[in-house]
Amino acid sequence: MKAPLHDDEANRIAALYQCQVLDSPAEDQYDDITRLAAHLCDVPIAAVSLVDTHRQFFKSNLGLDVRETSRDVSFCAHAILQPEMFVVQDAQTDERFADNPLVTGEPGIRFYAGVPLVTNDGHALGSLCVIDRVPRRLTEKQETALRLLARLVIGRLEANRQIAIREVMIAKRTSELEQANAALRVNEERFRFLADAMPQIVWTSDPSGNFDYYNQRWFDYTGMTLEETQGWGWKPALHPDDLQNCVDRWTHAYTTGEPYEVEHRFLRASDRVYRWHLGRALPMKNPAGEVMMWVGTCTDIDDFKQAQAALLRSHENLERRVEERTAELERQQKFTDAVLDNMTAAVIACDCDGVLTLSNQHAKTMHGMRPSNLHASDLSVQYELFTADGDRPLESHEIPLHRALNGEVITDIELQMASAEGGRRTILTSGQPIFDAGNNKLGAVVVVNDISERKAAEQTLRESKLRFKGAFDNAPIGIALVNPDGRWLRVNKALCDIVGYTEAELLAIDFQTITHPDDLDLDLSYLRQMLAGEIHYYEMEKRYLHKDGHIVWILLSVTLVRDPRDEPMYFISQIQDFSSRKAAEVQLVNQANELARSNAELEQFAYIASHDLQEPLRKVQTFGQRLQMKYGNALGDQGSDYIARMQNAASRMQLLIQDLLTLSRISTQPHPFVRVDLSEVAREVVADLEQAIEQSHGRVDLGALPEIHADPVQMRQVLQNLIGNSLKYRRPDVAPIVRVYAVAEGERWRIQISDNGIGFDESYTDRIFAPFQRLHTREEYDGAGMGLAICKKIIEHHHGVIAATSQMGIGSTFTLTIPTAH
Repeated sequence: MKAPLHDDEANRIAALYQCQVLDSPAEDQYDDITRLAAHLCDVPIAAVSLVDTHRQFFKSNLGLDVRETSRDVSFCAHAILQPEMFVVQDAQTDERFADNPLVTGEPGIRFYAGVPLVTNDGHALGSLCVIDRVPRRLTEKQETALRLLARLVIGRLEANRQIAIREVMIAKRTSELEQANAALRVNEERFRFLADAMPQIVWTSDPSGNFDYYNQRWFDYTGMTLEETQGWGWKPALHPDDLQNCVDRWTHAYTTGEPYEVEHRFLRASDRVYRWHLGRALPMKNPAGEVMMWVGTCTDIDDFKQAQAALLRSHENLERRVEERTAELERQQKFTDAVLDNMTAAVIACDCDGVLTLSNQHAKTMHGMRPSNLHASDLSVQYELFTADGDRPLESHEIPLHRALNGEVITDIELQMASAEGGRRTILTSGQPIFDAGNNKLGAVVVVNDISERKAAEQTLRESKLRFKGAFDNAPIGIALVNPDGRWLRVNKALCDIVGYTEAELLAIDFQTITHPDDLDLDLSYLRQMLAGEIHYYEMEKRYLHKDGHIVWILLSVTLVRDPRDEPMYFISQIQDFSSRKAAEVQLVNQANELARSNAELEQFAYIASHDLQEPLRKVQTFGQRLQMKYGNALGDQGSDYIARMQNAASRMQLLIQDLLTLSRISTQPHPFVRVDLSEVAREVVADLEQAIEQSHGRVDLGALPEIHADPVQMRQVLQNLIGNSLKYRRPDVAPIVRVYAVAEGERWRIQISDNGIGFDESYTDRIFAPFQRLHTREEYDGAGMGLAICKKIIEHHHGVIAATSQMGIGSTFTLTIPTAH
């Protein structure tokens, strides 16, 4: 559809012609802007289009082979009617352009975005536009960039327009001045009037370069008088940095007769500000070619210079933004590369020609090769790809990347790959073609995952399942998987043997059916607690009803298996038939009762031994003493010997009865265990044995001993027996030395009593701890042979161990290993 004319078309066309750019050659400044616009918007075509009366002229274009087209088909003719950016996302679906020859034919426009180029006085001269051959839309950043570039274009056009207007005006006025001088040479006043009426500074000089006339604009601008500026008096009005250049150029002009032109700064008297001016002068020559005078002008171009500087700053700012954007793209590329290189899967891509263009680090290390500049069809050769079963290498057309490049989407294709280190890996590949926004194929990509470990794990799982099945079916105890409602899901042979049912019979019922009624409620209570998450395991003794009717005692252990959502799946039950053990327990109870009865009888015996048996012994000893005292002389030596033997036997019997009583009471009448400081107990024992130590000239060295949980009376008896033995069984003429010390061993203490006594043969180690066992005669060493037996029973009562080591003639060491606490 043809665009209507602009409301102010005539003035718009006039403003366009004032720019003097129609049919002008290409300029780098405009071409740089169009290239930048195409790059920022990622399009193939960009142009600076100026809409003339019957055509649109491209001052600059990228991607088009023509410099102009008819206005009737121009998109820009529509853009200049808009106050803002004009966008057509898809020209084929827009009724205004669907039949436009620029859409249906070359260049095949589908997308158009144009920013109107509007002058300062509101005239839309054309547009800066970007064009694509596919439908699309610009991002917010791209739209902003396009508007900024349009400002640069209109700034350039506006500057050209202003300069052209001024040059036209200057040329026109200079021509008028020359005509006036030629026609009215005799009328100087009229010339002055005309000169004073001009907005520029006008001056004249003689052929020697001496200024002899200024128009009123000069005096108004500089504030100087005619007398001050005669000849070369104009120099103080120039900026010091521009003075020498102006003098040199002016000297060259009036000495050669060549036109004079220079840019310099004049000091404006009203605000003491230097402003840029363009100074120009032409010589007036007579018919003989001799210079008669010079006529010059100074035009204020400060606004233009500022606009030019602003344009330069904008250009520099644009270049900076381009550099920043380039750096940002580089950072994004580095980030993308880092993401790819940190992926656990290999990623490989190729372009539309099949040449590999991308591979992450995992792809390079998976096989040890670098796939750059490799064609997709050669991938199986370089990477040695095989079918999933490994029987044969892949053909070119079977390679996943090759298939993806041909348009196929592949998912989870399992293959084998020979690695550079030897052996083969199992890989899983997926891939698809890559298209741009215009559905143009760019290439293809595949993702490769090494699933060798997973395959090995699957094989291990299969083997584990086989082992579990073997263990389940052949377990010596009953094992079952039970549904939460009680139905048997799976049972092994051992369980069937325990209850007498076949597997099929059990799977047809639930466990409640064969559970003894008295045990069912407790069993179900445990199951409910487990299903509620209150317990995770339980164990109980219960009774099953055998198929033939008799009761089977079993030990039941149950755990619950839940799914990933924590929902109950099934119970695992382990069933041990302990009917035999149950019968043994009954027997043990009977034996315990018998033992209790025996202990009671032993206590009764101990009482009898301590009272009834000792009473006759005391009478034997008493009457023996009386016989010795009253009738000793009458009995003679032999009779006295008989009485002495009788009394000694009675004493030994009394000591034996007391030791038996002590041995029996160790476990039957124990004291409560309390914290016992063995160091303090040992010191008390040494104090009790003080007389024996002095008589033997011996020494007892006590090391640091621990505090333990024990019976203080019994521990005192152990230390007294062992230290006393060390003093008793000493070597002749050798003073006994006894060392008592302790060593920590985790939660137990090792207490040692060592001496330098006579020692014993270690082959008798077990014998010395038995009751009534002696290694020496009574004539050598007295005693009943019960001391070490009592020590052994006390230590065992404390859950400890007593042991002995010895060397004949060197000494002995008794070691007690006792827990710290009970």
